[in-house]
Amino acid sequence: MKVLVTGTPGFIGSHSAMRMLERGDKATGFGNLSNYDDVNLRQARSALFKDHPNSAGSDADPTNQVAVESAFETHKPRRVITLAAQARVRNAAENPHVNVSNSVTGSHLHILEFTRT
Repeated sequence: MKVLVTGTPGFIGSHSAMRMLERGDKATGFGNLSNYDDVNLRQARSALFKDHPNSAGSDADPTNQVAVESAFETHKPRRVITLAAQARVRNAAENPHVNVSNSVTGSHLHILEFTRT
């Protein structure tokens, strides 16, 4: 089955994507590599995912509506797992507009819009 997983640079997203790949699914991963977290760790998780033979790759940022549209058109996922979000309460309190833009608009609204079609 073709699955699109958002949040693949994160702990839960990377493990979920690897589980999908290991059970034989074709997976496309999305993730924001922002610097609110350890970028090297996030890149390492993304690399593990992308190097798997069942991976359809992608480092697309879910806040990029054009990239989301392109991934849906190219990979035609049958299932979507949305795990992308900016964690950390302090960051949300200090940068609420950035947090909502990344966690709500980007990570969920863009994905939900394309699952309707």
